[in-house]
Amino acid sequence: MPEVLLDGEYVGWDSWRDGLTRWLPAFPDTQHHVDRVVAEGDLVAANIRFTCTHQGVLHTSVIGDRGRRPESTIDMREMNFFRLAVGKIVEFWDSWDATAFAQQLGGDQPQATTTT
Repeated sequence: MPEVLLDGEYVGWDSWRDGLTRWLPAFPDTQHHVDRVVAEGDLVAANIRFTCTHQGVLHTSVIGDRGRRPESTIDMREMNFFRLAVGKIVEFWDSWDATAFAQQLGGDQPQATTTT
């Protein structure tokens, strides 16, 4: 049963956890620095910066496979948005620059896509 609306798609917590499972081995020293949090009603917006060092293999649909490049340090800005219900996150979406992320990794930039 879907439990959270993640970037426009209903997924279970296991799917969200799987995404973190892929991320953490590649960037085990990830730190999130919260600059500002604003809440109104059941919505929360967080302006954050995350830093990490690329230390393992990462695969994402946005930037493809990335092997280990220990010299790649990441310093990114991100906006996270949450909707809460009964004390739980029921919606999550974020906004960050995948092109800048790929550049900091030292790899190919993501290809632009269009929809019709």
